[in-house]
Amino acid sequence: MGVQPKVQRIRDAARAVLDRLERDDPLSDVLPQAKAVAEEYGSRTHSFWLQCEMYGARDIPLKKLPPEQEDEKAGYCLFGELHKVARSRDLTFDELERRLGEGGQLSRGMIATASSAALERVVQTWPRMQRLIDQGLVDPQRALRAAISNDECQRVVWRVRNRLHEFMSAIYSWAAAEWENQALLGPDYRIVIDSLDALETGVGNELAGAVEALASPNPALWAGSALICRNVILALGRSLWLRPGESYDSELAERSLDLKGERERNRVSAFIDWHYRLAQDENTKKRLGELDELARGIYERGSKGKRRVRHEEAEKLVVDTFELVRDLDQLTGLKAVE
Repeated sequence: MGVQPKVQRIRDAARAVLDRLERDDPLSDVLPQAKAVAEEYGSRTHSFWLQCEMYGARDIPLKKLPPEQEDEKAGYCLFGELHKVARSRDLTFDELERRLGEGGQLSRGMIATASSAALERVVQTWPRMQRLIDQGLVDPQRALRAAISNDECQRVVWRVRNRLHEFMSAIYSWAAAEWENQALLGPDYRIVIDSLDALETGVGNELAGAVEALASPNPALWAGSALICRNVILALGRSLWLRPGESYDSELAERSLDLKGERERNRVSAFIDWHYRLAQDENTKKRLGELDELARGIYERGSKGKRRVRHEEAEKLVVDTFELVRDLDQLTGLKAVE
């Protein structure tokens, strides 16, 4: 069995963490696995936050606290935000009544620096304390403070679990979509988007959006994907053929191409033909000829996006567009002809 691709590992690991959270497994068991997912995903902020949740904000091994790096500071602040609690040590019934009367809730100006596992243990011991209170074995003031402390710990644990579930859900959704995109377009499809962005065409993000639209059940979005593929051809023409002149004699087309005005499609053909003439080996020439036909086909089929298109048509257009840009990049470097 080969090495599992990174995005697949992230997807499966995030799903495993979500399953454990939804089974209500203890955070002490879930957090190390979640931290490993955050690290492979590349979020230093969330990795440090989860490290704080594992050890507490004052006991992280081999770490200077408070942290100095910006991403770790952000994780430290997230921990503090989730761990805000009300101070219960000196609270009396009269003080509680006054606070609730003034603001409707307790003032949470203190941060519980303990780990999530420690806070979970406080919550787990509450039933025993509750029985002692019910039996009248606990001083009323102490019972009040214990009840509030338990409620605040339970609130923090719930907030941590909820935030962790949101974070893992976002990672899982990203990884699942990324895995599908790579299966459809190849593992280097992001390079195509980056190449278009590097040309300052303005369509790199649009093409990424076209991929996302394929997952929608809305036919109008499929048509939008088709039009985006057509727009890629237009953008390539504007970016790659900058030589002056109103026409170009193409060997591949065996005719003169009109380059006046907004003839971007012909400019792409001129760019490909230029490299076809320069190519030394027959395999490169053959592939450039195929790419010229592919570019023309993408433009013509993409123009159908002004009307309704079937999902398989839109998907084939997107796949072909990625193939065109990827192979042109490999054969020509996408360097403009001036």
